[in-house]
Amino acid sequence: MKVSVIIPVYNAEKYLERCLRAILGQTHKDLEIILINDGSTDRSGDIIRSFDDDRMVVIEKKNGGVSAARNDGLQRVSGTCVVFVDADDYPEPDYVEKMADAMNRHSCDLVACGYRYIDVEEREIGGFPNKREALHLSGDGYLAREETVAGIMLHESIASCLWNKMFRSALITGLTFDESITIGEDLLFLIEYVQRCDTFYLVAAPLYNYLINPCGAMKKIVEQTEFEPKWLSEWESICRAEDYFPKASRMICDVFIYKKMLIANKILTKAAKCGGQVSECDRMREYVRKNRIRAIFNPYLNARVKAKAFSY
Repeated sequence: MKVSVIIPVYNAEKYLERCLRAILGQTHKDLEIILINDGSTDRSGDIIRSFDDDRMVVIEKKNGGVSAARNDGLQRVSGTCVVFVDADDYPEPDYVEKMADAMNRHSCDLVACGYRYIDVEEREIGGFPNKREALHLSGDGYLAREETVAGIMLHESIASCLWNKMFRSALITGLTFDESITIGEDLLFLIEYVQRCDTFYLVAAPLYNYLINPCGAMKKIVEQTEFEPKWLSEWESICRAEDYFPKASRMICDVFIYKKMLIANKILTKAAKCGGQVSECDRMREYVRKNRIRAIFNPYLNARVKAKAFSY
């Protein structure tokens, strides 16, 4: 089957060539590689143009953010399935082949694969599956809907990233990334997509290498000394995702408490470091106070976050 690979590119000159070589070298050859150059000001455009492959589709646009870039990519998709790749990462050679085979062989609507976290020297520093995976998803096989949703929500599991998943184009039609959300847009997109799916499958092999960049966007957020209202978009995305589960099971309730407590702890801690009480955080502060006791008995939260819930 033809697989569309969507790659947003913004000032990725340091790692872009490695990424493109990994995509062009996939053992699954029937690819449509959609590159969205999102107003890069470095050599990214030159690097893209240095490759000559008929499977590449290049979109040049003014900088509008990763969600807008992905939406532009989705408009050009002609493959049966879609994967998303980040320009500073690289997949294993059989990344597309193994997920496409699972999608086809097992008639799945969503396939997830294992992954490695790597540092700038390509040393493995974590990933999935691992011994700490809370749902014990360790081998290939079908996933129940609840397992899939829980795995998306939990850290060190399937996770709320896009790059370790394959989507059916027919099901993704009409679905877009909310460009008003700058943090958490992947989670909301995934939860909305899951609502359209019937079958889910896990390929446990670590097929994707995700770069933990010490100079990346998350590092810059940590170093900021002024509170940015846009950080609250992560809280908005998790609240909107939760709305899809009005009659949730105990497991789903627990993973949402887990995720919301983590996000609230992160944002409230940052707000305190940026000068104290931030009125925009009142809603999550109230949520933490109302759910402290439930947090204590949550099987996924660690002791530090549980204790911190009583400090707000």
